[in-house]
Amino acid sequence: MHCAGKVSALFDLIVFGDVVAEEMDIKGRFVCLGQCNISGALIVQNDIWAEDIQAKSVICQDRIVAQSIDADSVIADGNIIVGKTLAIEENAKTHQNIICGETAYGAGKIVASNILTVEPLDLDDGEE
Repeated sequence: MHCAGKVSALFDLIVFGDVVAEEMDIKGRFVCLGQCNISGALIVQNDIWAEDIQAKSVICQDRIVAQSIDADSVIADGNIIVGKTLAIEENAKTHQNIICGETAYGAGKIVASNILTVEPLDLDDGEE
């Protein structure tokens, strides 16, 4: 799915391939089985299930489950579960847990109740 502008969905959005868009606003659940490349904000009211997320910012009202996330900022109300790496330029914030199968790295900071990574964190701005 390729869109030069904003993608809006009033309910769940399930994509069995790649997504390329400027912005996304999903009122339900977002499932992407391919690469998700958003040049602006990815806003989802329910949970996110994705293979690879690249976005300027990711805002989720529930949990995020992905193999890898590369974003300036990630904000979620639920758990953030990443199979491989979490790359953060500004911040990753949740009131629950962040679990990474490999590590979290970047220039930002991570704020969570619990952070579990296999490898040590590599954040320039430290961790909280």
